[in-house]
Amino acid sequence: MKKNYFLVFLMLPFFFLQSCSSDENEITETSNQDIKIRKWISATYYRNYDGSLKVSDSMVSHLKNNKIIESVYYNYRINYNNETVSVDTSTIQYQYDTDGKILKFMKEQDNKVLGSYEFSYDNEGRLKSYVYFSEDDYDDNYYKSVYTYANDTIYNNSFTKNEINDEYIEDSETYKYILSKEGDLVYYEANGPYYSDNNTVISTYDQNSNKLSANQFGYVEYVYTYTEYLNPEAFIYDATFGKEVYNLLGGETNAFATRETSKNVLQSVKNIFKANEEYSIESIIDSDTNIATKITYNDGFDNEVIVNEFILE
Repeated sequence: MKKNYFLVFLMLPFFFLQSCSSDENEITETSNQDIKIRKWISATYYRNYDGSLKVSDSMVSHLKNNKIIESVYYNYRINYNNETVSVDTSTIQYQYDTDGKILKFMKEQDNKVLGSYEFSYDNEGRLKSYVYFSEDDYDDNYYKSVYTYANDTIYNNSFTKNEINDEYIEDSETYKYILSKEGDLVYYEANGPYYSDNNTVISTYDQNSNKLSANQFGYVEYVYTYTEYLNPEAFIYDATFGKEVYNLLGGETNAFATRETSKNVLQSVKNIFKANEEYSIESIIDSDTNIATKITYNDGFDNEVIVNEFILE
């Protein structure tokens, strides 16, 4: 699969999934003009051997006009006795140009840059490239992704190097994207020596950009249902990155990834090949605005719980 440095950096999952819909479950279009979120709190919990839940990481994000301005990330270190022994704290700062396009975001800890993303755009305002930098215990890592546009198709080539003064080396993998006029990713293709013939993801969406179906690499398929309630997370990502840019940065990591782009709150996720692996979602709704203020995602193995809380203006 595509090297997904973007998602490792943000510590937020993304996935190409499948869902189904019928006329009786069709969701009505709702305006997002009045949705204003000023704070987003996200936490991931893992289930212990005794059945209890223990927080593994969390993130608190502050927003303006639904754009993320700053995030504080907490990573909890757990010992063999299942006790929290320390908490690593880092911050992520976001920068935008005068048109509101994301230019850069950077993760720091103790005044040291752990990673950063820098974006550039062409004359039509489309994503031209981004450069990702990360530092680990062994060396620096630079990853560059370059996009070209031909009619309705977007092509991507990637490059890597270890030191800032090195020459970029082109990777053997290439990627192809086709987006709908609404910016939804309807076709994704990965090519390279490590891919078989089943290298595509073909997706369909409803009128609210909720993913309805996805045939992923020929074998992974999920079934989704949605509520009529509004999903703040999708509005945050759309305001911060823009839907097209965010789709071009995405990857395949988690069954709940559609939550990051669907306008409506997920109701349930089912793996059609594993009937007993049923994902479930619980939400608390603000009755005045129809917006979810808390969403809890339980994975199909009952091992992980993701809790998102949104504080409205």
